Amino acid sequence: MANLKYELIDSLDEIGAKEWNSVVEDSSVGTFFHGHEWLYAIEKGGEAKAKHMIIRKNDNLVSIFPNFIFKLRGLPFNKLCSVFPSHGGPLILKNEKEIMNIYLKKLPSICNSGIVRHEIYFYNPELIRYCALLRGNGYVPELESAFILDTKTQQNELKKKTRRNITKGEKYGYDLEIDELNNENLNRFYDIYSTVMNTIDGHIWSKDIFKTLIKNAPENVQLLSLYHDDEYISGEFNILDKNNSTYYSFFNGMAKEYLRYGSHYFLTWKTIEHCKENDFRFYDFGSAENNYENGIFKFKNRWGANIIPVVRWEKNYSKMKMGLFELGYSVNKRFQLTKKINSLRK
Repeated sequence: MANLKYELIDSLDEIGAKEWNSVVEDSSVGTFFHGHEWLYAIEKGGEAKAKHMIIRKNDNLVSIFPNFIFKLRGLPFNKLCSVFPSHGGPLILKNEKEIMNIYLKKLPSICNSGIVRHEIYFYNPELIRYCALLRGNGYVPELESAFILDTKTQQNELKKKTRRNITKGEKYGYDLEIDELNNENLNRFYDIYSTVMNTIDGHIWSKDIFKTLIKNAPENVQLLSLYHDDEYISGEFNILDKNNSTYYSFFNGMAKEYLRYGSHYFLTWKTIEHCKENDFRFYDFGSAENNYENGIFKFKNRWGANIIPVVRWEKNYSKMKMGLFELGYSVNKRFQLTKKINSLRK
């Protein structure tokens, strides 16, 4: 343990991409979302402050634990998160037990000023091995569902409603195109994405995140556009993790009036076909609330994908402040629902 040196990184400007990504590439559970390019984009998006923990052994980087400080919506409190959007957690190449203990001992000092909660998003089932350790240190698990389609073995396992809507979209005459990664196309996507997210009261991520990804990792991102009679009606900003043969569909927006004509089914089907044609083994729909009545859950569950549990480990560092947060969240949710109902009555 004497050879292990802990450091806290406040910006990825402090460490080179090659050194950071060497740990991601050598780890059995590393993904693009642990990588320097993704984390740097979140940092440059301006919404989060980096608090990354790293460990060196004999001056060699052997572990990274990416974290960001985010503001809690509508309240003057913060949370520490690894990592959102997407997933994170520690990557450890050597001395796993010693390094996990170092991280858990250092976290309270990071969370001692205005941070009321620490969250760790685990996506890979292999990380279940940390369950006992995290529980023993005061973390509580919350579950979401991720939907991951194996394009080689599951593409034809579609439900009847899904097939009907794909056929409806084919008859309506949509066209799918891969756009160039330029400001004009990004602005067009961002307009429809932010409009949709605002409608559903979702989080609208900064345009600077997408700009930074296009600049620093153009081979890992893709803009898809759906047209009808040359009219732009839908866009997706997708993530390509070639090392894990996975295509992630996390950011999208679509004109509401075309949903009745199967536009979202057609876009998803064509994107899955695009994955298969370009040798991506997995298509990741992203996560959804664990509620079979939830519309997003229903839609993602109609494609024959595997449902993978996403574990979000949470530890509260201030019960009083978290109580205020949960009360404020509940009040805000009711307010937004009332606002939506009133708008529909007009």
